[in-house]
Amino acid sequence: MLMRPVAKGGSSPHSFIELLGDACLVVDGEMTVMAANASAERLYLRSPKELAGVHLGELCADGHDDYFIGEIVSCNGTPRAFTVAQLRGDGTSFWADITASTCDDAAIGSVLLLVREQLSACREELELRSVLLEECLDAMVAHTLSGELVYANRAALEQWGCGSVAEMVARGPWGWVPREERARIAERAAQLQLRREVRFTTQGTRPDGTEEHREVCARLIDSERGQIAVSMVRDISDRVNAEEMVRYLAYHDNLTGLANRFLLTEELEKALVSAERHGDTTGLAYIDLDDFKPINDTMGHSVGDHALRIVAERIRIAVRQTDTVARMGGDEFIVLLPRLSRPQDLPEVARKIALEVAKPMRIAEHEFSVTVSVGLALHEPGESAEAFMIRADLAMYSSRQTGIPGWEIAWL
Repeated sequence: MLMRPVAKGGSSPHSFIELLGDACLVVDGEMTVMAANASAERLYLRSPKELAGVHLGELCADGHDDYFIGEIVSCNGTPRAFTVAQLRGDGTSFWADITASTCDDAAIGSVLLLVREQLSACREELELRSVLLEECLDAMVAHTLSGELVYANRAALEQWGCGSVAEMVARGPWGWVPREERARIAERAAQLQLRREVRFTTQGTRPDGTEEHREVCARLIDSERGQIAVSMVRDISDRVNAEEMVRYLAYHDNLTGLANRFLLTEELEKALVSAERHGDTTGLAYIDLDDFKPINDTMGHSVGDHALRIVAERIRIAVRQTDTVARMGGDEFIVLLPRLSRPQDLPEVARKIALEVAKPMRIAEHEFSVTVSVGLALHEPGESAEAFMIRADLAMYSSRQTGIPGWEIAWL
């Protein structure tokens, strides 16, 4: 048990520390050494005079000063025991078990530290663990369930744009959590207490403003300080972006960026389910460019590809954002128009598309215009997606053969 130091007679108010077998430091409120005993001299390889006036940060190995001082500040009348890396006068470091206790007598000092060097094997193990944590590429944080930050490694500081653990702590409870995730803190904490381990993904913003996808694995452990949540936070942005790119390429036309047949089929199936359930009016406009082959043959495929991209953009401009525009291959396009206000809107949209596409375009030294044949179809109850598209395709061929625009055929 640590006894309260008392100065007697005319002896120095710090003379009692010489009676202690362990290395002992007396520290004031500014974290400056006021006195040290002979055991401290042997441990730190500095005389008591050399230690007096030294700030505690100078006695810590690199990266441990914030933790060291934080533990001392938090003792507030209750002895604190912790382990931290210390620095000798010759520049070598050692791991020490430290007990910090406040002193009631202001004339004696504010905090009394008892310092015991750890055994070599234990010290090496702790040093290895410290290196592994600090050099880990994933962010590692430990915190209480009330949001008080206990530990953060170097990757965590970099991920949150902080220069030190103290800076993160200064943000207050949960202040170090990305803003995008704070709304779900209570839910995450409840899950953690119930299951003792949770995994989830979230999005955040890096210090440079770019978006980041994160995978979090948090585990609840019991410690002398109570329940502590230890979380590993991994940047999975590259993986998510790669998955999104694979999905994009699988569902979009690589020339125009429009939806391809697979994505159109998915969207059409959803639209028909909604139509059957809510009685929506759903339409299809099947579009084929007239006499497009001569453009490729006379002007070259690069001009033809450029023209297809222009046509794709013009079709997209002519319809609603909720409509799906797809390229079926070659010079064929199809537009899915779900939830039409009335059947009469379908031919009006087709006419708008035809007029937009027919505007002159200039590519390199070539200036020309493109016309289209449009086939229209309104979904009938119980009709499959495939049958619906076939009917729109047949309407397009009928428009081309008769020379009557699709929006006029719709009313024949």
